[in-house]
Amino acid sequence: MSNTERLFPIGILEKSKSKELIPNFEKGEFYLADYLNKKLPKEWNIYTRPELKARWGSNQNKKTPDIVIAHPQEGIMIFEVKNWNISNFFVDVIRSQNSKPKLDIYQKNSNGRSGNLNPIDQAENYLWRMRNSIHEVLDEIYENNNKRHLIRCGVYFHNPYSTEEARNFVRFENYVNPDRCSVFAKDYLDKGIEIDKIVPLINNRFKIKSNQNWLNLFSNWISPPLHRQEKQFRTSINDLDNNQKKFVESKPNVIQKISGVAGSGKTTIAALRAAISASNKKKVLVLCYNITIKNFLIDEVNKTIYPQNELIDFFHFHDFCKAYRENNNITYQTEILNEESDDNSIEEIKKHKNQNKDNSINYDVIIIDEGQDFKKNWYELIKNFLKPNGEILIALDQKQNIYNREKKTSLKGIGGGRWGILKKSYRLLNPHIELANKFSEKFLFDVNEENEDPKIELDKNSQFKLPFKAEPASFWLNILNDNDLNDSVVGILKDLFDKKVSPSDIAILVTNHEHGRALKQVILENYENIKIMDIFEKLDVRQRQQKILFKVHSDKLKMATIASFKGWDRRNILIITDKTSNIEKNNSRMDFEFYTSITRVREKVFVLNRNKRYEDFLDKNFEAY
Repeated sequence: MSNTERLFPIGILEKSKSKELIPNFEKGEFYLADYLNKKLPKEWNIYTRPELKARWGSNQNKKTPDIVIAHPQEGIMIFEVKNWNISNFFVDVIRSQNSKPKLDIYQKNSNGRSGNLNPIDQAENYLWRMRNSIHEVLDEIYENNNKRHLIRCGVYFHNPYSTEEARNFVRFENYVNPDRCSVFAKDYLDKGIEIDKIVPLINNRFKIKSNQNWLNLFSNWISPPLHRQEKQFRTSINDLDNNQKKFVESKPNVIQKISGVAGSGKTTIAALRAAISASNKKKVLVLCYNITIKNFLIDEVNKTIYPQNELIDFFHFHDFCKAYRENNNITYQTEILNEESDDNSIEEIKKHKNQNKDNSINYDVIIIDEGQDFKKNWYELIKNFLKPNGEILIALDQKQNIYNREKKTSLKGIGGGRWGILKKSYRLLNPHIELANKFSEKFLFDVNEENEDPKIELDKNSQFKLPFKAEPASFWLNILNDNDLNDSVVGILKDLFDKKVSPSDIAILVTNHEHGRALKQVILENYENIKIMDIFEKLDVRQRQQKILFKVHSDKLKMATIASFKGWDRRNILIITDKTSNIEKNNSRMDFEFYTSITRVREKVFVLNRNKRYEDFLDKNFEAY
């Protein structure tokens, strides 16, 4: 394992060195993480800001340690990092008749003391929460009390104090247990002090090791859900390759078009284009097909380093049309524009817009994501909202054309010239790239035009696609009946939960709402405490509310139709295929949905198959579960 592959989230040091914004991190944390990455033996893993909430404590305990290091047998150590000016703090000894004297540290301020901030107490609290919450570890310690020494903590003072000054500050000799907590300052890192003086576990004087692989036990507990790890990073144009950057740069009076494979960064490009344009005082319209993708786009824009403002409008297409009608007092036949009623309504809007060009909002930049979901007349309408010398960006993937729209080669009037092609996937791991390509070749051959809709390129450079060491896998089960399906879903969830996988790292995808409702009920009957975010309400109004609330950064298990989950991804994906068994029909919606769903996975995919059409493909390319 290289050094860059054992510091998590992977890529965080590179981000810090590029001077780009990483929320809530301070320079002392990076300095210590970089030092440990260089000095620790290769078997150690390093975790920055690992999450304890809901894993090693209740929701009342939301604080998170700065750095945790772990070894398979030699133990685990928690570090609290302080960038304090210690002259701004009082140190006081609290004496009690019923307990030992206690050191109280609090900040000087005009309101008096503000509560105990002793970093030794804070680090040791993390230690106890961790130790007592993982039963396999606690069981070992119960059998051999000396193994308590395999979990330690440390406090690092980054400001220019010596270790001696730092220890004097916390009264090290009298109020710190050296067998449990280390205290050191920046001079230890800069002067080349032996690493075992900072990490005593390396030369453990108790000469003990764990019986089982503690690193594996801790890995899922230490790491927060994937969406939270990735939220630590802010994105910028520097995160793109040279081919992607071409579509972020402003192109006045040009319609740019991207045809990109699954995971090629189309949504990231759209978000960066919107954010950069708005930061340059341009009015931006971001459009997609459905509510859930709109939520994802908003989150991606908010994740950029560029200042946010009110110059970006986000809409899914039908809501944009509805908003225009309401703003211009145009009556409409249905409360919510939909597939059945939209053609006549669109013509009305287009006519009204052409007659009132200067009386409604127009945009400097229009960005359309998941453009394969748009109809030809939708494109024609949207162009009417572009300012003179304005610019348009359209991004799509023809292999995710589940609504059977016109092929992009037949879309006239949206700009001349060839489509820009993105062949690299920055989401999919190589085993899943191979699966997607094989499925595309077998079932979507009519859209496999190498110059227009190419296969996904395998990653030859081992670029970081996940902020942790991934273990990709692809499983399948042949489902005979509904009871078999329900038992299989419950069993897979149990296996994942037993491995400490967070529910928010799991998504279950179905082909229709009725089936989703039934399956949700089965899961709730078997897991009373699980929380589920889904879109399966029967009433249209409540279903719309559910979709609006369907957010990326949620700790709930996700359930959705494949169509609604398009554009999203999750670390673990469970896919339930349709019962339809038409083996002959090619390029059906079912095939596009299957391709779309298997390209949502970040690490492990489970296909619960009820369709004879895919049995042979799954048997040859997936592992039986």
